Amino acid sequence: MLGSIVQNVGDVVVLLALFGLSIFIHELGHFLVAIKLGLVVDAFSIGFGPAIWKREIRGIVFKVCWFPLGGYVALPQLDPSGMDAVQGENSDDDTPEREALPSVSPIKKIAVSLAGAFGNMVLALVLACIIWLSPGAITYKGAPVVAAVEEGSAAYGQGLRAGDEIISLNGTPVSTWYDVSIECLLLGKEDDVTLVVQTGKLQHEIRVPLLTVEGSEVPSLAGVERRPVPCMFKEIVPGGSADEAGLEANDIVKTFDGLPVSGGLEFVRLVEARSGKAVPLVVERDGEDHEFIVTPRYNEELGRALIGVRPIDVVMPWMQEKQPLAQLRGDAMGIVRLLKALVTPGESKQAAQGMGGPVMIFAALWMAIKISIFNAVGFLRFLNVNLAILNLLPIPVLDGGHIVFSLWEGITRRKAHPKFVNILVNAFAILLIGVFLILSFRDVKRIFPGMKRIFNRGKAVAASTNVVDEVSAAE
Repeated sequence: MLGSIVQNVGDVVVLLALFGLSIFIHELGHFLVAIKLGLVVDAFSIGFGPAIWKREIRGIVFKVCWFPLGGYVALPQLDPSGMDAVQGENSDDDTPEREALPSVSPIKKIAVSLAGAFGNMVLALVLACIIWLSPGAITYKGAPVVAAVEEGSAAYGQGLRAGDEIISLNGTPVSTWYDVSIECLLLGKEDDVTLVVQTGKLQHEIRVPLLTVEGSEVPSLAGVERRPVPCMFKEIVPGGSADEAGLEANDIVKTFDGLPVSGGLEFVRLVEARSGKAVPLVVERDGEDHEFIVTPRYNEELGRALIGVRPIDVVMPWMQEKQPLAQLRGDAMGIVRLLKALVTPGESKQAAQGMGGPVMIFAALWMAIKISIFNAVGFLRFLNVNLAILNLLPIPVLDGGHIVFSLWEGITRRKAHPKFVNILVNAFAILLIGVFLILSFRDVKRIFPGMKRIFNRGKAVAASTNVVDEVSAAE
């Protein structure tokens, strides 16, 4: 129990550190560019509300606040009101009133506003390169190939068969089962959807009804079973049979002793049943099949046969690409697809229902940490791309809103009236906080009824990379 508590406390510390890093980098971008361009900076804050810690250095108040759902750099030449109701005090009460500050050109204001998103994208690129350069980072992008079709279903009646690949859904191209799931979620209001399916070299259209299984919020294609994520090796344990045979991390298991393998847990069971027997193992490496001979060896400590590998069969949406630019493009397209759905009639309601707030973000990051450090890195990259894009939306309280005001000033040669700007900024700040609270309340309702199930899932995921993994006696 003590070990579990220590581990959970450690996970929380890592979670807060990773989330805080994203906020810090965003605000650091604003801060550095503002200082470089000669703007006055009142405060640099991580979080909102009353300060937990603060210190004034060279006239700038640096602080960490109680509500870690964002942060800000107080720039009176960019935002005269400073969103006082949200930000709190940036200096002591006895600070004398400052003289009027010089005006700042629209170009400088735009540069400062863009700097936060630029900082997030730089961090996202660094994280993408970490995944790219790390052999232990498991990535897999499987095409949406059908594993099986229920006989008697509408899909079966229209000719859909195992091995067919889904090319598009209601006109939207899909390249993974995750893409299919997102489209099903956004189109959940419809009874039927149109699929373009490829059989061999031929493509044809079919209509398939959507079905929402009890206990799930995401509809799926009725009668259609997706192909599971294959069993991949996260690590080869030195000195084990797999190491001696020449197996490598990221090998994908195709067959074991002539039997097809559909996942990590199935692979473990097959290995356990062949203790002491030399059997052929076929894996896919760099797009080609390779055969090896391995001998499962009984491990007294664990009470089962092992070959000395750690398989993983859980690949999250943010771990589908290996190349850095492909990772960033996938992250960006995901948030762009959601934003498009929010303004598309027939999709907006489903898109709004599928959105998560701060609580869900923390829960997803926690789950990523439980799976592996590389999954956490991947989710943090995904989060930073999302933060960059969302902050550039033309909403007054966000960076995109400041860019709109600056463009107006540059085009008309007139500043937007300060009172008008202050009213809009504070109104949208209150509105945004309200949205956060609503999303957080909904997230809690989603999470807590199934909290036991979620944590059991987290343990199972961790087991797929630790306890249930193939571990040699040398470990």
